[in-house]
Amino acid sequence: MQTVELAGQARVTRIMLVLADLQDFVSTHRPHGPLTAEATEPAWNGYLVTVACPCRVVFGRWVTPLDADTDLISWCRFSQAL
Repeated sequence: MQTVELAGQARVTRIMLVLADLQDFVSTHRPHGPLTAEATEPAWNGYLVTVACPCRVVFGRWVTPLDADTDLISWCRFSQAL
């Protein structure tokens, strides 16, 4: 049981780091002009999320189905708290 709990916490931490990286990218590159976000069609192992800046720098992260589920659960908890 402890291993599952640690794995879950590590997954949440990784998602939080991705969000922090995305926020940093957006705040750094927004002054360059409009950003373009895209996501690939979901596959069995996840999907790719990209955000492109006019300065030709691209932020890209792979999102697994488990990451997406964890994120959705977090959003649902947040919504219920409001």
